[in-house]
Amino acid sequence: MWSQPALTDKIKGVLKGFVASRQYDYDADKKRLVPNAQIPLDGPWAFFGCSTGARNCHLWKKVMFDQFSLVPEFCRLRCHKIVARPKNVVELIKTYHFAQAIPFFSDATLVVIPGKAGRDNREYTPQPWGAFWYAQGPGHAQFLFETIHAALLKAGMFEVADTLISKKACTEMEIAKGPTSGPFWKEMSGEDTILEDRLADIFLIEPDDCAPQPNWHINGIIGSWLDHARSHGDLTGDERYGLHAFESITYNNKTEDK
Repeated sequence: MWSQPALTDKIKGVLKGFVASRQYDYDADKKRLVPNAQIPLDGPWAFFGCSTGARNCHLWKKVMFDQFSLVPEFCRLRCHKIVARPKNVVELIKTYHFAQAIPFFSDATLVVIPGKAGRDNREYTPQPWGAFWYAQGPGHAQFLFETIHAALLKAGMFEVADTLISKKACTEMEIAKGPTSGPFWKEMSGEDTILEDRLADIFLIEPDDCAPQPNWHINGIIGSWLDHARSHGDLTGDERYGLHAFESITYNNKTEDK
């Protein structure tokens, strides 16, 4: 539990750090901190649907959890994800395109289930690639799991379907607070609720605006996936799309001394 002086000093330090690093800019009209629009062109994630489903992960994950070790109410009680783990870059690209074509109705409108696909650079996750679909609560997660699993089977993507799981919250939160089946994840304490409300009032970060990534950005990200795969011994992309790494006697070793 934070003492009042320690919390005040921490908040000031975090705000100064954000200003110095330009992670966030202040929007005077909205009177909100907004994520800086500078997006790396080489990934690692390509989003589909409404980005992360209009979640406020900048506030919940990057501020409340990363800076104050607080797991917010939404993350603790309602954040669920359906996760697939393609085994190579070709399966990843197929999964990304597949995710934009799953028939899913919301309020009688055909929509794309929100999520992302890409390379998982975290050293504590053993899978190099991932696709994540976002759900709002356990009932919705079960429905999406069944919908996505059935659609993968119908599309003949049996190996991807076999990897499908339903999980709760961010992996980093589970590492810090224990398995999501434990008592910590069942309810919010009064102290945590007060801290969450205060941080939300101070940082005032806008939720994701669901702006789609332009095609040129998606193409750049997929290109970075193919480069990353090749550099880690996954040549399925080169074989599937007719790409060729540089010819090297030393590394390809396809020649013989005469």
